[in-house]
Amino acid sequence: MSVVDIDDEDDDKWLDYVSSLTPLARAELFVKSARDGERWRCEQLMEKGVDANFRDGQALVAAAGKGRMGVLALLLTKNMNQSAKDSALVEATVGGREDAVNVLLAHGADPGSDDSSALWYCAMHGRDKIADTLLKSGADVNAHNRELLCIALSHGFGDVAAVFLKHGASPANHYRGLNAFEWAAETGQMEFAKTLRQWVNSDEHIGPAHFRSQSLDELRRVLPERGGRTGFHVAAAAGSFDVICDKILTTENEQLRVEDLTRIAPPAGPSVLAVLGQVGQLSTAFNAALWAGRKDDMLKAYAAVPAAYRDQIDIPAVVSAIDHLTIRPKPGKFTLKP
Repeated sequence: MSVVDIDDEDDDKWLDYVSSLTPLARAELFVKSARDGERWRCEQLMEKGVDANFRDGQALVAAAGKGRMGVLALLLTKNMNQSAKDSALVEATVGGREDAVNVLLAHGADPGSDDSSALWYCAMHGRDKIADTLLKSGADVNAHNRELLCIALSHGFGDVAAVFLKHGASPANHYRGLNAFEWAAETGQMEFAKTLRQWVNSDEHIGPAHFRSQSLDELRRVLPERGGRTGFHVAAAAGSFDVICDKILTTENEQLRVEDLTRIAPPAGPSVLAVLGQVGQLSTAFNAALWAGRKDDMLKAYAAVPAAYRDQIDIPAVVSAIDHLTIRPKPGKFTLKP
């Protein structure tokens, strides 16, 4: 007999059928029942010994994705694993199930789990209301390498991008070489682009291509028209300091200098290090490859980092990586015997 042969109203036959199943078959039926929203059957299967956390809470995840609120309410009384609740939150987000998202958050699902992955699905699927809820509940708008704002725009979801912007995402962060304004223009979302009008007139609007086109000497030059800052300051503010670092690493006989990072824009503006700290990109300046063989210089630069931003750098890891680069043996020369 198959479960599909049993009338939904014939509870006794269904229970007899369940009794005939192996434990694994019952557990798989439990997941199917959760997905179909059959709360009573889920209850009976758990009474028969099925673990609510079977396959890391697959039933909870299935119910959340389909918005089966009765089953969801039942399972959330069963001491579900944290990982199951977090996965269910992502699945509810993908399915656009706002009610399931709210219930899961109320029962301890973590909106910041797995690098706030639920927010990534908001950006990919246009879930603006859910994105707002997740961010208010502790998700990180700067997760996924600060690309969420641009990812939302690249998929045509200006409403989601507006939510990210409201919660502090910077338009300067870029995705696949374009910043938020450029993505809005690229995808024809001119209403969103209008919201960035003031930002477009600021230094931060300058995109990575601008810095790629300049030499390092030009980037080090003091710019009177930009308040005495250098191109290093401007690149840091624009979220494009990685472009400068790449340029240094690929230019022969070039180094990142301590004075490049500690230079203060007159009369009392922030140093490049402080700007990098403000935008959360200090780690770009402390790539061990930039300081190979120059650990003392790196430590001198680190000493100049404002205290408020030092937790952005795992300094023991950087020191270890520099040491490794320094002692790594060079390939030996060899010749073939005649």
